Amino acid sequence: MNKPRQCPPLRRNPGPPSSDILKHQKATPVFYAAVAGGSHYAYCAGVQALAEAGLQADFFNPAAVGIFVSTRVKKCPQAFTFMATYLLRVPAMAYFHLGLASATPADALSEPFINSALFVGFFMVTDPPTSPGTTPEQVVFSIITDIVSVGIFITFGGLTYLLVGLWAGNAFTAALTQMKKSTEVETPNRASASSGA
Repeated sequence: MNKPRQCPPLRRNPGPPSSDILKHQKATPVFYAAVAGGSHYAYCAGVQALAEAGLQADFFNPAAVGIFVSTRVKKCPQAFTFMATYLLRVPAMAYFHLGLASATPADALSEPFINSALFVGFFMVTDPPTSPGTTPEQVVFSIITDIVSVGIFITFGGLTYLLVGLWAGNAFTAALTQMKKSTEVETPNRASASSGA
């Protein structure tokens, strides 16, 4: 009688799983992932739906949750700098009648735009992998994000001005990280050169 055919044993270490590939290759995300791809359209659709439905979201609910989250990830200076500069610059521009006739700075303080600013300021700007770690760097990151965001809004209008500003902040973080890596490489080289001399 023929014996039943046995399957060959499985390999115990077939390689790193797909979820660990980025970690294995020491890759670090540069841009906030939700800004790219289809989320752009989802973001616009969500803002448009809020505007059409006329929903009156409570200002303090997202702010309270955002303060809790930013405190947990140690990004309070970043979140508060963004919100402070946004809430100061936009009224100032509205006072001086800057911006488009179809998208005035005053519109950026009305719903649903203010709710979008709260969400970006407390939940997207403070994303740990794509934002700086030290307090001075966090402040600069938020100021860059705010300047680009408000500048895009008063120049072109639209719904994605906050996401474009966030991309500018992410680019600042990437450049800062690259500069730090270059400095870390140059320092051991200088130390070895001085010891050899």
